[in-house]
Amino acid sequence: MSRSIKLTLSQVSDTEAIAFLDSAKGQDNRQFTLLWLDNQEWNVVFAYLEAFRQYQETWPQDSETINRAAELKLATKDGTPLLQRVKCIGSVLYKSVFGDKEFEQLFQQALDSHQDKPPVIELHFPDAGSYLQTYPWEVLHDEDDFLFDSLRASLVRHVDFRKPLSSLRLNNKLNVLLVNPRPQMPKADTELPVLDKVALKELLSEASSRLQVQELDSVSARASTISKLAMSLNKSFRGIQVVHVDAHGRYGLLCECCGDLRSDGAEACKNCGWTFPTEQKAQGHIAFAKEGGDLKWISGQRLGKALRNRGVQLVVLSACDSGLMGGGSVFNSMAGALVRQGIPAVVAMQFSVEAKSTEVFVTNLYQALVNCVPLTQAIAAARTSIDVEDGWYRPVLYLRTDSANMEGRVFEPDNLVTSEVDSTDLVDLVAELAEWKSIHSDSQALLNALDTPLKYLGAYRYRPDDDKLDDAGYAWQLCVKKLVSLCGKCDFQHAHYAPTLNDLRVQAQVSNLDEITRQLMGTDIKQPEFKKVYAQLLALEDILWDVLNAADKRIAVLVEILQPKIGG
Repeated sequence: MSRSIKLTLSQVSDTEAIAFLDSAKGQDNRQFTLLWLDNQEWNVVFAYLEAFRQYQETWPQDSETINRAAELKLATKDGTPLLQRVKCIGSVLYKSVFGDKEFEQLFQQALDSHQDKPPVIELHFPDAGSYLQTYPWEVLHDEDDFLFDSLRASLVRHVDFRKPLSSLRLNNKLNVLLVNPRPQMPKADTELPVLDKVALKELLSEASSRLQVQELDSVSARASTISKLAMSLNKSFRGIQVVHVDAHGRYGLLCECCGDLRSDGAEACKNCGWTFPTEQKAQGHIAFAKEGGDLKWISGQRLGKALRNRGVQLVVLSACDSGLMGGGSVFNSMAGALVRQGIPAVVAMQFSVEAKSTEVFVTNLYQALVNCVPLTQAIAAARTSIDVEDGWYRPVLYLRTDSANMEGRVFEPDNLVTSEVDSTDLVDLVAELAEWKSIHSDSQALLNALDTPLKYLGAYRYRPDDDKLDDAGYAWQLCVKKLVSLCGKCDFQHAHYAPTLNDLRVQAQVSNLDEITRQLMGTDIKQPEFKKVYAQLLALEDILWDVLNAADKRIAVLVEILQPKIGG
């Protein structure tokens, strides 16, 4: 697997941020100024990304917004959204981050070095409340074209939970649970129509004979949608790999008194007069039905708890604003909340969605997944099926931890488990299992040790202090012996095929451990030196996570093979 391009965006003040670029072509960083800090300007940008050019009812109507949009070249003077508005926004955003010539050249070199398949660009936001997470990164546009409207590159928004995941092997069928609630909604809450449930089920079923679609029972009104979901998952415990939710979605404040949902920024519920607490944050919600069929707004956190530890690998949300982030945290979005509850991957919609284009996107997405196309590449391919005016940038992908832990694949063909294992193979497999367990424990121990110096260096980044560097240096010395020991085990007889082990060995060879220690312990360390050392340790941490995830995957396969043969 080719190495992904990692772009870490960190906000350092109310107006400034730093971009850290880590790729196979090298590392670099630069400081840049945040865009659209004026609320009115940001609202205009958002409104014209949200609007559908072919649906006039979605266009902003107030003259102030229209005039500002015309100044920004997003709309005509009468308010009609321009086709070039997305390009205009994407170009401004690209130039703000990649305005430095050397920084941009390195990024473009990294893009161009991936010729066999689309490079994966990982977006990481270390600050939970960063304003950067709200930006529409999917529309980035350089001098040539959009980065993500084709197979030129794939974008992943990472939610950094340091917990390894194993990919799920696909045994002939990809089992999808279709959740298609149709509660009785007030007229004020209606949106662009979602897909018809019969048509959607047929659509998914036609994607491939390897796709098995189970529709959530929606005939009985004696239980809520969330209760029915739990019952369906209980009946087929760990048999459902994908949950597809096609429903109305909204982002806002939920009234604790009457259950009504109000827009972000509302001070009180217009329905019952309930005053929203100042500390309450807006969240993403989906319209489910309670007993009797009336509307009940379900948050991402509530849905995530219903899905947690059920074996669900992917949630697809065909719901408006299900990928929209606000309120100071990615976890307030529908998608982010699901990731926080343990869902490995979530496909969501950053803005409103249109039924026809969603049908096309969904069909292409599942066609790719059942053929074991990496999820990142499947999203990129599915986007190409959406017309420009329908908003190809609306679907977004969130992954938990590092994409390398699943090699970009949520589903893999079950070609590793054989029905017959002779005695010679059995001995080799037992030996391989022992080696991978050793690799797992060693890499986990080193990650734990590496966490301490990285924390000191992270603190130093914002408040330079010689004592922090000394502490980081002493903590790093504890890691060196473990690192050398682990690298010495890379020539295992049975675990030889893992590319991550080779990456680790190379990293240890090119990194002068004594020099890193000396620089960390030096009280006169300069900023360029610090950046170099910090980048080396971050790269090492990424490789160690890859090693740990590779070990988890292979151990799971070996245990499944060996359990029937040796009785556990």
